[in-house]
Amino acid sequence: MTRYGFGAICMVCGAALVVPLLDAVAQSEVTADEIVSRNVAAVGGVEAHRRLTTRRIVRILKYYNEDSPWNITTTRKVPDKLHVRIEMPHGKVTTEGCDGQVAWRQEAGEDVTRLEGHELTIKLQEADFHADTHLLKHSKHITCAGQRDVAEQTYDVLKCALEIMGTNMVETVYVNTTTHLADLTQIPMHDGLSLTTSYGDYREVDGIKLPFSTKMSVTGGGGSEAFAAVTVSNVTHGITVDDTLFAMPKQASTAVSPPPPERAER
Repeated sequence: MTRYGFGAICMVCGAALVVPLLDAVAQSEVTADEIVSRNVAAVGGVEAHRRLTTRRIVRILKYYNEDSPWNITTTRKVPDKLHVRIEMPHGKVTTEGCDGQVAWRQEAGEDVTRLEGHELTIKLQEADFHADTHLLKHSKHITCAGQRDVAEQTYDVLKCALEIMGTNMVETVYVNTTTHLADLTQIPMHDGLSLTTSYGDYREVDGIKLPFSTKMSVTGGGGSEAFAAVTVSNVTHGITVDDTLFAMPKQASTAVSPPPPERAER
């Protein structure tokens, strides 16, 4: 599954697009474990993923209510090192990182903040280099909720029990029964709404498959309001990355130099 890496960009903003909600469910003859195993094989298999040790992905994020795109560069290193550089319009830059134990964020023009508690837990999960090959590691349990037919395509439906920001919730993952790739995920939000993420344009890169197109919307009330799309522009494996990239930066000194001592009058 491709479920991590968008924590820094899932912020809701405008523009409407109505799509049908997914509701009718049919019984499935396969188990949750079988669906997960087929998905792992479809994205290249465990061995192909384990051969990779570093990855850099450049993405272009476009909010539908903004004219200028955001540029996001994500650098990863096994087993759980992560660095994210977010270049916002008008030149502002935010960076995030995780060295496997310490996670941090530095907003544009602000001091570095060390992440604690639930934010740290989420960032550690996001930093897991091989998360796509062991879905069960980050889910309390996974069950098969049958199958759904959407736009002439049948999906196996998985219910993944998660804890996000201290709240227990269930993420729904729709796995294409033809390709065995995860095409859609839904996470409940509030007031009956869900954050829906759709994945497409899967391409093979160095033996594994990655989605090059991602669209995010808020679903509920009989339709869906799309607010952002992400396009991958470049994926590179095998890069040389120094571990200092992931370490929490030292705070710049803000101390004011004392004035020179006054001379005594003669």
